Amino acid sequence: MLDEKRERIRRKRGRQEELRTLQEELSAIRLALRQAEGKFNTASDPQLVEAAVFEIKALQARHAYLLRSIKEELAVANAASCPQDGANPAGSL
Repeated sequence: MLDEKRERIRRKRGRQEELRTLQEELSAIRLALRQAEGKFNTASDPQLVEAAVFEIKALQARHAYLLRSIKEELAVANAASCPQDGANPAGSL
């Protein structure tokens, strides 16, 4: 019983750390997107404009991936914190 509880705590900490890492990466991607948009807005050479467009598209794809990953991680964390089907959380019955 104690080992099971320790394992649940260990998994929860791992999920929290993974979520924190994903959120930090998402924040960095948002900053990079703003910088890439600035490059796009100031570029005058067609090749630089094209390069900025590709950079923005790549960052947008990474941003979408991170958002999905965060949502999935939150869903797993919420499912792990909810009682199992058929279990009585109050302990009565």
